[in-house]
Amino acid sequence: MRKTLVAAAGLALVLTVAGCGTKENGTPVAADNNSASTGGGSGGGLKIFGNTLDLAGAVKNNNKATSAKMSIDMSGSAGSAGAISMKGSGAFKVDGSNVAMQMSLDMSSLGTMEMRIVDKALYMKLPANLAGQAGMSADKPWVKISADGTDPLSKTLGPMIENMSSNFDVSKQMEQIKAAGQITKSAKETLDGQETTHYWITVDMAKAAQSLPDPEMRKLAEQAAGTAGMKTINEEFWVNADNLPVQVVVATPIAQGQSANVTVKYTDWGQPVDVQAPPASQVGEMPR
Repeated sequence: MRKTLVAAAGLALVLTVAGCGTKENGTPVAADNNSASTGGGSGGGLKIFGNTLDLAGAVKNNNKATSAKMSIDMSGSAGSAGAISMKGSGAFKVDGSNVAMQMSLDMSSLGTMEMRIVDKALYMKLPANLAGQAGMSADKPWVKISADGTDPLSKTLGPMIENMSSNFDVSKQMEQIKAAGQITKSAKETLDGQETTHYWITVDMAKAAQSLPDPEMRKLAEQAAGTAGMKTINEEFWVNADNLPVQVVVATPIAQGQSANVTVKYTDWGQPVDVQAPPASQVGEMPR
């Protein structure tokens, strides 16, 4: 029971973070000829791109796209597990292939979970009630999860760490959108005081599912795309005049056709972000 509780909390967090990016590979898809996007520019530097190839290139080439603060709001239904409601905030930075991230996540009645990714390892601090049920020591509230770890939590979540890290790298996110996404509509809007271009993007679930490297995530994607007839997912991007995301909204598949709406807001692009691993004296192991 203790292992199940910890793994369930961890998986809920992974699914939430997965909402920050999709995981597709393939051939760039041009926008439909009937798309509202025109591919032109406008005064003040705000542009409207007509296809995901150009949009991805503009975001990816921005040297500020290496760090930001973020907030996340997730709501939806997980079938028999009931309603899902999670809110969180954090920050990330990208240095080449190394991604560092910290996040605090309010899991409603379960309490608050914290996590950090440092040096390709995930550190997780469970809500106090779950930590107690799992038999964890109060003076060692953090657990370390690594791809090569032998503890139960690492075996469950370790293979997903690389996927999680990639989801905070905006350049990789845009590469993924370029691969299986299609802009269906665009419009200029003011969001949080900024002039933005709002893009509606449809992602081909079959292409996404076939290329997912993690078996569990691939299984969930295949269930949504096949069993429940979920052939596409819809994503919305609000991009400012600097070609940086201000907000992303994703309908994230969970299982058996159930989905959650995930809204991610970004601020302070390019500003310094400091993420440190928890003190070693506070890192313990989940009881076996």
